[in-house]
Amino acid sequence: MQDSTKGEERELSGLWINRCNDCVFEEVTIITKNSPHGIPLKLDEGKANHPTFINKLIFDTPYKDPMVLDNVLTNVLVKRLETTDGN
Repeated sequence: MQDSTKGEERELSGLWINRCNDCVFEEVTIITKNSPHGIPLKLDEGKANHPTFINKLIFDTPYKDPMVLDNVLTNVLVKRLETTDGN
């Protein structure tokens, strides 16, 4: 994983968006129930004037704040968040 520190490969269990500018993800589904101690989504830095959008983000477990690790300089915006039971 680019720009990661030793041990971070054991923390992340989903998607890491880093230096992604002017991108659109129509739908992202992250399956986390088999990695209960991992971070499902990391929103890292990007150019604020070139935002990246996730139009629909789906988790298979109920959302809570610690599920997403974000950087103060992130340029990623989530338009819609859904949860499903994974079935």
